[in-house]
Amino acid sequence: MNAEFGRGDHDLGARLVRRGGARVDYRVVPGYGHGDVAWSATAERDVWESLLPRP
Repeated sequence: MNAEFGRGDHDLGARLVRRGGARVDYRVVPGYGHGDVAWSATAERDVWESLLPRP
């Protein structure tokens, strides 16, 4: 997952992991900057719920 206003257009990491044979789901969080994925008041809903399994 990458931030649109950070380095959202750079999928090199995802491409390298795919090249190694793993399945990768690459997404860009619209409207977020680099640090927003951790510090935004809405990051839990917009970012982390997509990454972490629900209990």
